[in-house]
Amino acid sequence: MTDDILDEARRQVLDGGAGLGTGQVLRCLRLPGDRLDEALSLAHAVRMRWCGPEVEVEGIVSVKTGGCPEDCHFCSQSGKFASPVRPVWLDIGELVAAAKATAATGASEFCIVAAVRGPDEKLMSQVSAAVRALGDLGTEAGMLGGINAIIVGNYLTTLGRPARADLEMLSRLRMPVKALSGTF
Repeated sequence: MTDDILDEARRQVLDGGAGLGTGQVLRCLRLPGDRLDEALSLAHAVRMRWCGPEVEVEGIVSVKTGGCPEDCHFCSQSGKFASPVRPVWLDIGELVAAAKATAATGASEFCIVAAVRGPDEKLMSQVSAAVRALGDLGTEAGMLGGINAIIVGNYLTTLGRPARADLEMLSRLRMPVKALSGTF
């Protein structure tokens, strides 16, 4: 009889500090629904061990939106969705303004993403210019399931909740927010 995957994961990740392999992750995904609480408890223990109790508050902006050939089921930019997302490129001024707006919410991180399968020269050039323009703005360039970050505000192609609502939720859950590392 083989070891239970959650016992195996507990020893390997919590005690040994090594990540799970593809086969192990698949075994975790195949656990029956009645083991969900146990899996979430382990994920929370891993988060606490390796990340601590603080939650990072992140903003997200897309430098290239729409027209993505990937099949990310959660994303309205996926080629599998019939969404009204039209391909656009964000200019550097808009990106810097978005970063400053993100910082004003108290976010500690700002994520730049693109709807692509792989970066081409044009995209890499734009991202490079964006990072230079952002300079040092002070950001890094269900939470019991192991998640240690939350994206606040609007998402890539859909409106989110107000950032204040997310921060109030974290406060109610008594989850400390990682301090902003600098100023904009």
